[in-house]
Amino acid sequence: MSLPTIFEIESPAWLRNLRWTVIAGIAVVVAAARIFGADFPSTTIFVVLGVFACWNLVLPLVEHHFLASSHGSLFLQMIVDLVTITVVLWHSGGLMNPFVGFFIVNVLVAGLLLSPVLTVAISGLAMGCVLWLLNAPPIFVRGEPALLRSSPIWISLPLGLIVLILVTTAFILVFLSRLRKAQELLRQRIKMDALGRLVAGLAHEIGTPLNSILVIAKQMEEEAPDIYKKDLGIIAGQARRCGEIVSLLLGYSRTMVRRHEEVKYTPVQIGPWLQEIYDWQRDAEAQKFPD
Repeated sequence: MSLPTIFEIESPAWLRNLRWTVIAGIAVVVAAARIFGADFPSTTIFVVLGVFACWNLVLPLVEHHFLASSHGSLFLQMIVDLVTITVVLWHSGGLMNPFVGFFIVNVLVAGLLLSPVLTVAISGLAMGCVLWLLNAPPIFVRGEPALLRSSPIWISLPLGLIVLILVTTAFILVFLSRLRKAQELLRQRIKMDALGRLVAGLAHEIGTPLNSILVIAKQMEEEAPDIYKKDLGIIAGQARRCGEIVSLLLGYSRTMVRRHEEVKYTPVQIGPWLQEIYDWQRDAEAQKFPD
């Protein structure tokens, strides 16, 4: 067994390593409990852990044939995890076993890997397992049975576990929902920032030749014969209008990149611009077809 060097939430490798940790931890605790005089069917527990270990060994072998990281496959694995831990707890004290905390771990892992519906299903199964363990046979410590019902916490313990499972489920679902919304908002901002930089670059590239056209048209208008001055004036006017549009693009790009800055836009009057185009077209037709 080797720990993954890179943690990938979608990869089932880390979940398999978590199972090895649980198997090793339970085996050590069961062996220690036997040494300190606890009497329970440890052989049965070790058999269950052995079957569980074989299941965990087989999983990597079927990953190439089945979608081991799909929600359905992970849901099946987590059901097996819950059933296994419940069987182990049943033979080792039930709810009095400290490993009942793994029910919470299963709910957290389900929230990370599964859809909200399947997470709620795992949560419901975990609560059902808690209720089923109320009738678990007791373990004997130095010949004395350790009964949950004889303890003053026999009602508060399962009730607290169920409440904790519900709170954990609600928390993980709300937290992941807000996290997904924040990630989507961040992606949109990154896209808008990239678009703003692209628009700024295009506006700069277009603005340079427009300025050149405007300067040349002004110079030619001063030196050209009167018959061409009106056309050159129209060219200069249209270049100026295009420059105003470029200013609009630059202002828009600054708004996308730095939203909190106040940007002043140069207004473009569409009506006069269309009127100039119409007058220029009419004068050009009049020069081609004089009366």
